[in-house]
Amino acid sequence: MVDGQALVARYFEPPNKSQTAQPQKLSLPKPTHTVAPSAQPTSPADVPTSPIQPQTILVIDDSLTARQVLVFTLEKAGYQTLQAKDGRDAIEQLSRNFAEICAVFCDVEMPRMNGFEFLSQCRQGHGNKTPPVIMLTSRSGDKHRKMGESLGASAYLTKPYLEQALIQTLTECLQTKL
Repeated sequence: MVDGQALVARYFEPPNKSQTAQPQKLSLPKPTHTVAPSAQPTSPADVPTSPIQPQTILVIDDSLTARQVLVFTLEKAGYQTLQAKDGRDAIEQLSRNFAEICAVFCDVEMPRMNGFEFLSQCRQGHGNKTPPVIMLTSRSGDKHRKMGESLGASAYLTKPYLEQALIQTLTECLQTKL
């Protein structure tokens, strides 16, 4: 499980005065393999490039901490992210970046427009073209799960979550979309 507060404190909050900014020496592991000099690229044209762009995921949650933890998890797994603080903000993000957004993680309880309202509006506005929407919420009851399912959620996960299960669910939703 992910301890969101500890993760945010470690990576996103500035150190307090008792934690003096001492430069730390990073030790990188030694390579386990070597490349023969003749196999090394000699010009930029020889360097292989990846034609695959990272996929963009929209993260919707009114909790800044929850958003940052999820964004950190997704970016660590190689995804790009966009963020929205509620359903209305997400609708704006989706309309501006529709072509780039491959999937959406959405909380249920948010101000202005909750996750179910967002999901309903997405399905009405974009139909089958809507990217997969994965509900990610603390609401674990059957009532909320069935509501998400009836509105067309691709998956329903509850907080706290395991990173591996979250990434696996995302991968499955993206593969189903193709």
